[in-house]
Amino acid sequence: DGSLAAGVDSVVATGLTPATSYSVQVQHTLSGVSSSWTTSSALFTTSSVPAPSSLGASSVTSSSATISWANGTSETGTTTAVQIKPAGGSYSTFGSPLAAGVTSVGLTGLTPNTAYSVQVRHSLSGVPSSWTDAASLFTTDAPALSFTGFGVDSCGRGFSGGKWRDTFYFSWT
Repeated sequence: DGSLAAGVDSVVATGLTPATSYSVQVQHTLSGVSSSWTTSSALFTTSSVPAPSSLGASSVTSSSATISWANGTSETGTTTAVQIKPAGGSYSTFGSPLAAGVTSVGLTGLTPNTAYSVQVRHSLSGVPSSWTDAASLFTTDAPALSFTGFGVDSCGRGFSGGKWRDTFYFSWT
């Protein structure tokens, strides 16, 4: 809102809200006669919240992994959101937003032998940062069952119901 001097062809808008969409129009006035408003132009302000960086995965097992990152900000009130997606799937939020200063989280309930992509972002006063580039992880195969002390305790053969039947008794620890 306001009038500008003749010949001015640009303006710096200040006091805009981060991560907000705005429409801008211009109208000329000469000797009290106003032109039509220009077609509306859209602009979108970027987030002023720094994004986390250096996202990586470690301690990957068949059903869990740990992800960690460097904080873009540790300002009081900052939260960090985590989203995860399996290969071929869609991103979904993992858990609740994490408090300021948290730089890692354990992911549990993952499916064995599956590729995942993970992203994190900060939010401050409802204004989110951009999501980090995705970190990839691949869960391992489920652990094989192993038995020790496996053996045949006894076996026998008997005739029952007009048929021979073999019986084996096994034990293991």
